[in-house]
Amino acid sequence: MGKTKRQAAAYLIMSDITKRPYIDESRQAYSFTSEDAAEGFAENTKRAHVYTLENGMDTKAMSDCYAAGARTLVERRGGETSRHSLEEAGLMRRYYNPDLNADAARYISTQRMEYIKNMRRCRFIVPVRIGNHPQLSVMYATAVFSDDTYWYLVFTDLEEYEKWGADTAGWSPLEVRIDGLCRISRRHGFLLDACGARLLISRGMLRQILGGKEEKDV
Repeated sequence: MGKTKRQAAAYLIMSDITKRPYIDESRQAYSFTSEDAAEGFAENTKRAHVYTLENGMDTKAMSDCYAAGARTLVERRGGETSRHSLEEAGLMRRYYNPDLNADAARYISTQRMEYIKNMRRCRFIVPVRIGNHPQLSVMYATAVFSDDTYWYLVFTDLEEYEKWGADTAGWSPLEVRIDGLCRISRRHGFLLDACGARLLISRGMLRQILGGKEEKDV
């Protein structure tokens, strides 16, 4: 029996900020067969680096790109470029939330408010703890900053939640939409993906997400 031919390595562009595959405004992720070409692309992109996939672009890598918000994988092999549509079918079974991940990543790289406003159609994960009291009480996790301000913790998906929650007993993930998130955060904003992008969403940004409603209405 002959030896199985080893898959050639691929070089995937990763975001320094989100710690996930880099995506551009068109929601494209990028991989290369040349390490030098990948390094050049990452340098030009800024705030990105190259991750080596010894076995090439396998299902896990494709799933990671999709989870990060990519709709298309652009593969560059020498002078040739091919594009592959990424769809949930056929990928690893996960809780995917690519639209929110895409909006967060594109806002971070461009500071364009349209990506914040897009979040009104998204869903979010918040950590909750149910108090064992005669009257039901629900607690939400917060991050306290050095100036004593605090922000509610929110996550784009379960993968990001588990980065924070792996060593945090007693918390459970709850999916909410933007109106529920506003009720939770009240007069405080929230910190999105504390172990990744660390995007601070202020009350003013929340109003942008809601379409300009007054604070008293949320």
